Amino acid sequence: MSDAVILTAEAHVLWIRLNRPDALNAIDGTMIDGLAAAWRRLAAEPELRVGVVIGEGGRAFSVGADIKSGTRPADLARILPCIGVEVEKPLIAAVSGHCIGGGLVLALGCDLRLATPSARFAYPEPKIGTTGGNASTLARYMPHAMAMEMLFTGDALSAERAYQVGFVNRVSDEDALEQVAGELAHRIAGNAPLVVQAMKRLARLGEPRSPIEQAGAVERILADVRGSDDEAEGRAALREKRVPNFTGRPGSEES
Repeated sequence: MSDAVILTAEAHVLWIRLNRPDALNAIDGTMIDGLAAAWRRLAAEPELRVGVVIGEGGRAFSVGADIKSGTRPADLARILPCIGVEVEKPLIAAVSGHCIGGGLVLALGCDLRLATPSARFAYPEPKIGTTGGNASTLARYMPHAMAMEMLFTGDALSAERAYQVGFVNRVSDEDALEQVAGELAHRIAGNAPLVVQAMKRLARLGEPRSPIEQAGAVERILADVRGSDDEAEGRAALREKRVPNFTGRPGSEES
């Protein structure tokens, strides 16, 4: 795995560190692969009960898609929690500094958000003339009018204001963010994991889903079919005019 995302398991908690501090943790292809691997590991290992996403360097959680590397906002959809990926275990976003664009969507895809006073949340795509549409889910996480103001203007929301409108659970000192996130994660991890995961699934069943999330759900259902061994076998059998030998296996996926 690339060093763009560093995974560390600690007593039922998976720390997911965005590790491109010199680029303000902008999301490039290597970080997309690293995050995809993080979600798979969190899902696959029963002893892991909570994930914490944190940006290295302190200046930014993430400034979103790394346009300079060719990453487009639309490319992020496949790795964002609750859009491209359904993560059933609790996720905590620990935000310091800039949280912009795809970084904002990554944070809002987490279940809980902690912030430092330096945190600034923004979705500037109206100012640059493009969008992946992923932040349309923002209206689920704060009052509608506040969400629309952010989406229409592209202006930033301070940590304190984000706390006041309920987008952020708590604001902590810069040097205490990781400790506060760890304490909260371990409190959750100490509870019955099946109950915690059931609460998350039940809560999401009761929430309205944006068109982007609905489309993501369809893509997740079809993902095992598209690129699967059976799809390749069916096409080969059609070309060769023979009866296909289906195995029911999805295509090989690199970790």
